[in-house]
Amino acid sequence: MSCPLSSRFVALGVLACVTFAPAMASVPFDAHVQVLPEEVRLPRWEAALRGIQQDRVVMRTCLDDADQCTPPRLAAWRQMMLAAARAPWHEKLEAVNTFVNQVPYVRDLDRFGVVDYWAPPLQFFAGGGDCEDYAIAKYVSLRKLGLPAERLRIVVLEDVARGLAHAILAVRLDGEVWVLDNYYDAIARFSELTHYAPYYAVNEDQRWLHRLPGEPVPAGRTH
Repeated sequence: MSCPLSSRFVALGVLACVTFAPAMASVPFDAHVQVLPEEVRLPRWEAALRGIQQDRVVMRTCLDDADQCTPPRLAAWRQMMLAAARAPWHEKLEAVNTFVNQVPYVRDLDRFGVVDYWAPPLQFFAGGGDCEDYAIAKYVSLRKLGLPAERLRIVVLEDVARGLAHAILAVRLDGEVWVLDNYYDAIARFSELTHYAPYYAVNEDQRWLHRLPGEPVPAGRTH
């Protein structure tokens, strides 16, 4: 369920050609985290956003009409979403995280024939995916449950304990940053995951740079 470091970070595209002030590993939603300029392209995320836009009609129809929601995993997603809609927000996060984590893990190379591909939700539900695909499906599900984009960030980070890059969904709620992770069904506070050091983060409106590859991870972020 991990992602090779080189393949995860290549999604930053032309980042190496752009001059930045030094960036340090930091917590998602920190006010000082550097916003990526518009000229820095994130082609895999941009393609995923186009796929999310294409999925919206099908997913909205599925939520509105069970008869139009026949694929088994999508029908199960509908049931989870309808039940979660009536729950408190913390339970919504847990329901979405647990449900999405049931989708089979499949490497991009095995499924799509490429090293790195960011799948929109319907494609992910249909055949599985890897870490950022779980994060995208959770992002879209929580947006449909009413959580605004400014409270959500898909974070590509270094899992220092495993020596791998990884992607999670970070959610700011009730003064905490919660992590929805395909490693665990239980949600956790980001502050508890001291082996996670973010590289960059995205949502549908903005992108943020935490640190560049090769920069040291602060001691407080390792164990």
